[in-house]
Amino acid sequence: IMAHAIGDDLVRLGLRDVPRHSPQRAYLQVRNHLLLWRSAAPSRRWLLHDLLRQSAKHLLLVLRGPQRRQRLAWVLRGLAHGLGGRSGPPPSSLQP
Repeated sequence: IMAHAIGDDLVRLGLRDVPRHSPQRAYLQVRNHLLLWRSAAPSRRWLLHDLLRQSAKHLLLVLRGPQRRQRLAWVLRGLAHGLGGRSGPPPSSLQP
């Protein structure tokens, strides 16, 4: 038997429970979604849906979730790296 959980825990945001990941995982989610959106694979409809969903989730967690400052810093780094096309392992810290 293999135990599996989505996120570290759930955070209640409005009417929904949202899986909360570490700030470093938020970096990977933001960066990797940007890299995926840049590829030719997603349809425009899926891309718009995913863009809105991911943006809302990360914005809510930055504004109302735990570890706000750390999460904001990692999300901004994920945005920068995703827009710059950087892939590979995440940085070990927020230093460039």
